[in-house]
Amino acid sequence: MEVSVFVGIQIERKKSGSIVLKQTGLIEATLKKFKMQDCKPSSVPLQPNEEIKPAKTPEAHLPYREIIGSLLFLARTTRPDIAFAIARLSQFTSCYDETHWRLAKTVLRYLKKTSDLGLEYKAGNEVTLSGFTDSDYAGDRIERKSTTGFAFFLNNFLISWCSQKQQMIALSSTEAEYVALAQGAKEAIWMRRFAEELGFAQNEPTQIYVDNQSAIKLAHNSEFHNRSKHIDVRYHFTRGLIENKEIQVSYVPTTEQKADILTKPLLRGKHEEMREMIGMVKDSEEPKHTTSSRGSMSLLTYGLVVLLCLSIAQVSTTSTQTSQPVLWRLSKTPVTTGHNRVYLRIRLMNPCSIMTNEILHSDVASMAKTHCEELYQSYFLDEMRKMCPEKNQREVLIRSKRFISLLVGIIIATIITSVAIGTAGVVVAATNSNKIRDLKEVVGEQAKQLKELEKRVDLVENSVKNLRRDFKLMIEELKRQEMDFSELKQKQVGSNFAISYVTTRLIMVKHIIQEANRQWKQGKVYAPLLDYLNFTLPCGDECPVSLAIARKCYLTDDQEDLYIDFDNPLVNNTLQLLEADPFELMQRVKNKTCRIKYTGPENVILSTANDCVYTINVKSPVTHNLILAPSQGCKPHTGLPAESKYFGMGRCENQHPFDEWDFIQVKPHHGFNHVYCPNSTLTIDNKTQTCPDGVFLLPMGASFKINSLEYKGSQVHLDHQETVDPLFTMRTNWHLLPTLYLDRLMEDIQSEDAVHKQTKESHSNPVVWTMIVCTCIIAILTAVVVTTLLLRKKSFRVSVTAQPVSHQHNPEIIEMTTQD
Repeated sequence: MEVSVFVGIQIERKKSGSIVLKQTGLIEATLKKFKMQDCKPSSVPLQPNEEIKPAKTPEAHLPYREIIGSLLFLARTTRPDIAFAIARLSQFTSCYDETHWRLAKTVLRYLKKTSDLGLEYKAGNEVTLSGFTDSDYAGDRIERKSTTGFAFFLNNFLISWCSQKQQMIALSSTEAEYVALAQGAKEAIWMRRFAEELGFAQNEPTQIYVDNQSAIKLAHNSEFHNRSKHIDVRYHFTRGLIENKEIQVSYVPTTEQKADILTKPLLRGKHEEMREMIGMVKDSEEPKHTTSSRGSMSLLTYGLVVLLCLSIAQVSTTSTQTSQPVLWRLSKTPVTTGHNRVYLRIRLMNPCSIMTNEILHSDVASMAKTHCEELYQSYFLDEMRKMCPEKNQREVLIRSKRFISLLVGIIIATIITSVAIGTAGVVVAATNSNKIRDLKEVVGEQAKQLKELEKRVDLVENSVKNLRRDFKLMIEELKRQEMDFSELKQKQVGSNFAISYVTTRLIMVKHIIQEANRQWKQGKVYAPLLDYLNFTLPCGDECPVSLAIARKCYLTDDQEDLYIDFDNPLVNNTLQLLEADPFELMQRVKNKTCRIKYTGPENVILSTANDCVYTINVKSPVTHNLILAPSQGCKPHTGLPAESKYFGMGRCENQHPFDEWDFIQVKPHHGFNHVYCPNSTLTIDNKTQTCPDGVFLLPMGASFKINSLEYKGSQVHLDHQETVDPLFTMRTNWHLLPTLYLDRLMEDIQSEDAVHKQTKESHSNPVVWTMIVCTCIIAILTAVVVTTLLLRKKSFRVSVTAQPVSHQHNPEIIEMTTQD
C-alpha cells in the first residue's frame, strides 16, 4: 500500500514518475479556522518596503499567535516561499496589534491563491548536494540586523531551507554574507553526514554558491585583516571546511541566487521567478495511484522522500533512539602527561624607588620614601622571609696589596728632609734679622697710616655691598617660594597617586604572601603571588600554576633576588578523564527478578585527538587533584565480544508486583534524556506504547510520561497517593482514642441550639436592657458622692518618693512610699 499522507503532507505521484509534496488540505483547514475561506487572494505573501514596528499596546484578543503557529508549520515543511514572511512576523508575537494581524491575513490570502503549489522531486541515479546562501544587509530597520537565508538541493531538488535574522549586527554586506555562509556551511556538514548514513558516500566537496565576491575571498584567505578582525571566531570555521575539502564556495550572479527569496520580500514577477527556481510547481496532472508507477521509481527517489520526511518529522513528532546502558560523564580532574621542574629567579625591585623628586615634591619625597621603606620592609620582606628564609651568598675575600710599608718609608724620608731644610733657613734668618729690623720700623709707621685710610674706605664699601646682597637674596627667596608653590601644585596629583598606589600594593601583598605561605606549607604554589610579581609561565594554560608542587624557596641576604623551585604539570587538553555512570538493568528469570550490574572500568582517559581510549581505571574512588596519563598509545580494540562484557548478573529476588518501578531511570546527558523503563508504559504526545527493552534516548525538551511519572523538561511531576503509615497514624490513635458517635453529636448540637435561642430572646427584650442601664447609672452616682464626702472630711497631702531598691532577680523595680 502506497503512502499518500504523512503528518499532514500529501504525497502525489505523477505519470512521469516524479512526486509532489504539498499541503492543500492543511491550507484549506487553516483558512477555514480563521474564517478566511472566502477572502480575496494576494499575489505575494509580503509587500516590499513594508515597515513593521512593534505595537506599543498589544491587543491580546487577536489570535495572532495561533495564526503564526499554523503558518510556521507550513513554512518549515512544504512552503519555503512564505518562510521569510513568517520569520519576519514571528518576531512580534509579544507586541502585536491590528497592523500585524492584517499582515498575517495577507499571507493567508496568498496561500489561498497558491494552495495547489508543492515541491516536486524527480528520479535520478546520482546524489549531489549543493547549497545557496544569501543575506539582506541591515534589512531589519528596528535593530539594523541582517537576514540569513540558505537553501540546499539534492540533485537540484530543494530539501532544506532557512530564513533567520542574524544574532549580531553586521558592519558591511561582506560581513553579512560571510555570516550567512557560516550558517549554511553548518547545514551542509549535517546533510553530508546524513547522506552517508543513508549509504550515499560524499567523496566530493559540497558546492555552496554565494553572490558576494568579497565574502568568497574572505573565506579562502586566512590572513588577518583590519576590516574583519572583529568578526566572531565561530564564523571563521568555514575556512577549515574549505581546507579539508568538505565544502567549496563558488560565485553565482544575483539573478541566479536561489536563496534570494528567503532574505527579503520580492515583487510579484521576481517572487514567481524565484519560486520556480527552487522547484515549486503547480499540480496540473492527474495523480496516478497505481502500483505500476512504483516500478519507475528508483531507490534514489525513495531515499530523497525518506530524507525529507525524516527532516519534517523532527518538527512535528518526538521519536526514540536506542542508547548504551553506560554513560560516561566528564570529570573535573585534569589529565597530565608529565611535569616540568621550574627554577624561578625573581629580581625584586623596591617600589619606593619611584618616589623621586621628579614625581614627588621635594618637601614630601624624603618623608614619603622613609614611610614606604618601612612598609616595604614590614609588609613584604618580613612576610617573605617567613615563607622563603634568607640564604647567605658566598663571600669573596679581597687581598690587600703589599705596598703599605713602602709608602710609610717614603713619608718618613720626606719628613726628615723637610726638617733639615727648615733648620738651615732659621739660621740664615737669624743673621739677617737685625739688619732689616730698623727698616721695618720705618715702613711700619707709614703702612699703619695707610691702613687707617683704607679701613675707612672698606667700611663704606662693605655697607653698600651688604645692602645690595640682602636685597638680591630677598628677591631670590621670593622667586624660590613662587617656584616651590608652582611645583607643589603640579606634582600634587602625581604625589597622591604614587603614594596611594605603592601603599595599596604593599598592604595588599601582605595578605597574598600570608596565604602563599600557608599554601606553600601544604606543598602548593599560590598563583596570585606569581601574578602579583608579574610572572607567567611560557606554556600558559597547559601548565596551570594552581596544580604545581612546591619544592624550595629562599631569599638572598641582599634582599634583591627571590628563588622559587617547583614542579609544574603539563595538562593535555586533548585527554579527558571520563567517569562511568551505568544503568542498573532488570532481568526476569522464571519467578525471580534479577539485577544486572555494570562490572567494567569506573573511569577511562579518552583522547579527543586520536578518538581512542588511552588507559582505564587510573582513578580510585579517592579524590585526586591530577591524573597522570601516557602521552600516546591507544588501548587495543578487541571488537564486539561474543558474550556479555562488563555486565554481570547480580542479586535475584522473588518477583513482586511493580518491581519494574525500582528500575525506572532517567539520566540527562548531552542534550538528551537517557531513559530505562522495563515493562512499563511510555506516553509521548498522548500516544502510549510499551517501553523498549534497553536504554533509549529522548530529546531534553520532550514531555513524556512513564506509568504515572510525568516529565516536563527538567521538571518532574509525580502523581502519588499517600499510604497509611502504622508508625504514625496507628500509634497516635491508640494514645488519643478519638471516637465518633453521630447520635450523641446530634443531641449536643440540638441542645446548644436551644440555649442559643433562649439567650438570643433574652438579649432582644427591651425591658431587660432598660433595667441594666438604670442600675449602672445609679452605681456610678453613688461612687462619686461617697468619694466627695471622704475628701472633705479629711484632707491630707500625698508625697511620692521613688527609691531604687536592689533586688536579686529584678534590679529595675522601684519602691513607692506615701507620707501623710
